[in-house]
Amino acid sequence: MATTAVQQSAELELAWRILAACGFEASAIVPLARFNNPVFRCALPDGSRILKVSKSPDGAATRKELLLIEHLACHGVPTPDVERADEDGTLAGRPFMLMPSSGEQTVAELLGPGDVAHRLLVEMGAILARIHQAPTDGLPLSATDRVSPQGVAGYLETLGATAAALAEQSLLTADEVSRFRALEMPSAVGESLCHSDYHAVQCVVRDGRISAVVDWESAWIGNPLIDLAISHAYLDFYCPRALTRAFLSGYLSVREIPAEYGLGYLPVRMAQVLGMLRAWYTRGPEVWHAAIVQQKVARAVRLFRLYAQRLAG
Repeated sequence: MATTAVQQSAELELAWRILAACGFEASAIVPLARFNNPVFRCALPDGSRILKVSKSPDGAATRKELLLIEHLACHGVPTPDVERADEDGTLAGRPFMLMPSSGEQTVAELLGPGDVAHRLLVEMGAILARIHQAPTDGLPLSATDRVSPQGVAGYLETLGATAAALAEQSLLTADEVSRFRALEMPSAVGESLCHSDYHAVQCVVRDGRISAVVDWESAWIGNPLIDLAISHAYLDFYCPRALTRAFLSGYLSVREIPAEYGLGYLPVRMAQVLGMLRAWYTRGPEVWHAAIVQQKVARAVRLFRLYAQRLAG
């Protein structure tokens, strides 16, 4: 706990230094993200800015994100405006991006009954389809940004270990773990750009529309139906069914979903639920045993079992 507090304090101090080095005088800097790259909302005299700082001095992820933001802006995908970027960390020792705020809320904060949430979910689905249709020829992404069987196998092994840990806590049964391990996953190979973590918190809203999709550093080139299934599982977890259907209708308005997606990609949705559980579990006992996380854990386990029942027919 103390180490985390010290780290957060150091990151906040770095944010102040970056803004000063850029010639800005902020009246306040508020952390927005803890577990991934540090992100801050900065109050400046001429308006709010978002500062995203790399976790390490390696600028590869920042360069990749800047490349994709520029590329996707030309293909109908709303992306952040980048005011200043230091890809190599020469100014403050770590790469960063400074952007005018694209909006004060995300789709996640606007979920609920009514037309607003429905309209935003339709728009979310259509945007994901446009991401999947964006050309990838000539994108200078590294080999690690294209799917590899070894990478997929390694990730599935970590999820299998997570399932086993859940069984030890009586959250899953040994039979459920063995059946998950035996599932045949669809091939991840493909030629579409995939976000990898596309859901409501990544979609920033301004004036009732999605103004920017954020967090591109984990994007990859592969099978777009896997990317769709990841988003689908997120929405199954925290959205009413009507909003999930709205999302799928938005996707279908731009791009076809083949008939085999329904059952064929349920294993991916099961894996995504385990991935969510793994994220909470690996953040440590204090997070894992928090009451609100335990409520989420119980809901995720129910969803995992619902998918398994659908597969069993």
